[in-house]
Amino acid sequence: MNARDWFRPLEFGDGEPLVRIIEESSAEQLTGELAKALGKKATEDDLYLAAGRAALRSVRQEGPGSGKNPVGLYLLNSHRDLGARLPPDLRPYPLSAVARRVRAEIYDPAYGPTRLLRFTSIAHGSKEEIRDAYLEAVLLGDSDTADHIFLWLLENLPPEEISDLLWTGGLEKVCLGSFKLLGAVETFHLAQALGWETAGVLLRGPVRHQSHRLVGPNPFPDCRDRIAAESLHQRAHRRLPGERGRGEDDPTGIWETALLWGSISPEERTTLAVRSIGGEWSLEDFWEAVSLGAAILFLGATSAGVPVVEAVRQVVAVGGMRVMLRTGNLGQKILASLLVGRTRGFEEPARQWVDQGVQLLEGSLRASKLSIDELGAALDGWQADAALGCVASASADLERVGGIGAILEHRLAFLDGLDGLGPLFHRVQTEAFQAGRSPHRWVHLAATAWLCALWPERGVVDDGALAKLADRRRRDLAKKQRGR
Repeated sequence: MNARDWFRPLEFGDGEPLVRIIEESSAEQLTGELAKALGKKATEDDLYLAAGRAALRSVRQEGPGSGKNPVGLYLLNSHRDLGARLPPDLRPYPLSAVARRVRAEIYDPAYGPTRLLRFTSIAHGSKEEIRDAYLEAVLLGDSDTADHIFLWLLENLPPEEISDLLWTGGLEKVCLGSFKLLGAVETFHLAQALGWETAGVLLRGPVRHQSHRLVGPNPFPDCRDRIAAESLHQRAHRRLPGERGRGEDDPTGIWETALLWGSISPEERTTLAVRSIGGEWSLEDFWEAVSLGAAILFLGATSAGVPVVEAVRQVVAVGGMRVMLRTGNLGQKILASLLVGRTRGFEEPARQWVDQGVQLLEGSLRASKLSIDELGAALDGWQADAALGCVASASADLERVGGIGAILEHRLAFLDGLDGLGPLFHRVQTEAFQAGRSPHRWVHLAATAWLCALWPERGVVDDGALAKLADRRRRDLAKKQRGR
């Protein structure tokens, strides 16, 4: 790369026209332009990639230095996941929602518009020295150096080693901002889904976000030291395949630990984690209690009037750290267990929210029985208590509760706002429901139903261009079925 190339912004060749749709369309034009592109040769994945490229090139991922950071790039994966579970006629709706989020960040003075330059890979020394130099740049807050070195690592390391570096940097800084880890996880999986060749562009976003320096108290060093002092690397253990979970044999213990975790201070949560995973509890058992506690906190906080988006961010932060159970090494799983509940938004004990959440759940279980078939009407009527009651009424039949996912996904397709966090919240709760073993796991899907009926914007996306595209797709599908 010569000097002239060095100072040029990123360009995307044949993909440039789709990227410019995201960057240059007005807020009023964007959905129509997306529908027009989908009506020609572009696929949803083409446009998710275009939105990711636009977010990387035109949004400053480091944010303004105040702790407020852009999230559009990091929400593409959850919107794509939601779209993949919807029928073809509805798939453009979550795409449109997240594209509008990216566009809004491009034109937000806190983040953009900007132009990220083309970078070349730069590294010196052995592979181990280069890895260490990268992590040092991330931890010191040197975004440009980290970005240069990362591109070399991406060319020379397999995906599993790249993910290990991203998780390491994210965990070190997760208590300064949950998307330090969550953004890396989501973008890594997006790059895998769209094709690993996209990683060289998309993953520059979370690298720059992780390496941006934020100030504030960080409990990471203390948690790292406690792991060593308590010999948790030797004592912590996974649940073996086929082994019964504590939720099956001791559901009361899971419930009581969930309430305790939600009620105590952040520092006490770390002590509870040490005592649990350093004792007889498997990592999976501990996280079942943590996830349940976070859902109860969400219900109580929102019913008490806490802004919904703040409560959603807490649940999403917990879910992002629970991902380490699937993807992290043992040390990262243990670190996540000691750090969870210590991210921003969890600073103070919340006994009153836990109590209110329990009262809400107990009231829904005592109320007159409602059918799952009534859930759609409750959501359409913004009746949060009725939506919660529909799930509670079916709580004894977990197979029926699990079947409400399609209803919730259909609803989420037509909701907009909430900083774009709705699909990610739903996936976090669905994964917690599927991983749970106690009879209380219905609470996770109840929380999503509650959110959908409590949606703060009260707005439903009803765009004419998307409606016409959906109608055309339904007609095409009908023709194909008649032709078989």
